[in-house]
Amino acid sequence: MPRIWLQEARLSAGYLNRAKAAAVIPLSPEALGRHERGEREVSPADAVVYARGYGNGGVLVHYCAECPVGRAAGKRVTKRDFPFATLRLDRRLRRTCEIADLIGSIAEREAPCPETRQTYDAASRRLRDLEEAIADYTLAASAQGMEKSRARG
Repeated sequence: MPRIWLQEARLSAGYLNRAKAAAVIPLSPEALGRHERGEREVSPADAVVYARGYGNGGVLVHYCAECPVGRAAGKRVTKRDFPFATLRLDRRLRRTCEIADLIGSIAEREAPCPETRQTYDAASRRLRDLEEAIADYTLAASAQGMEKSRARG
């Protein structure tokens, strides 16, 4: 599956072709293309090199959602506009107290009861939703920073 996000990071960094990107990413233009097209796996070390070379932390957010561990954990990331991602994160953070209360109610129970599993599942869903909102915000903030730096340059 093509990694559109990797190509977008390269273009956002101002590298219109892979040969120029190879000046900051220590891979051949062909290897960069194989990564972008999804023909070659991106290693964790590669993801860090891309993020640093392109000056785009969003690369790591995408990578973590796509790596085998992220997929197994159900990580997702959605490209959102910065204002929307900010408001969404704000709403999720406000619900953090509810999540803490749910987790606290599980911890206070002396013996497991049938409701414990339902309470745990509800708290876990809300925590995953919060984690996704944080990832979306990080990606949007990274893109926002890229736009501002390009506008100055």
